[in-house]
Amino acid sequence: MNYFVTGGTGFIGRFLVPRLLDRGGTVYLLVRPGSRGKLEALRSLWGASEEQVVAVEGDLVKTR
Repeated sequence: MNYFVTGGTGFIGRFLVPRLLDRGGTVYLLVRPGSRGKLEALRSLWGASEEQVVAVEGDLVKTR
């Protein structure tokens, strides 16, 4: 199963994403451009590859 998570680099995402990774599949994270470095650090912490945790760049605030 695959998952799409908003806020994956935030507080709750730090705990949610590893649990989703344990279930298998791919986790897609909506990531703001400025948070890509944070995502790299979290991938390392989780022991996940770029194929397991995929960044989808965007921002829900910017709807126009």
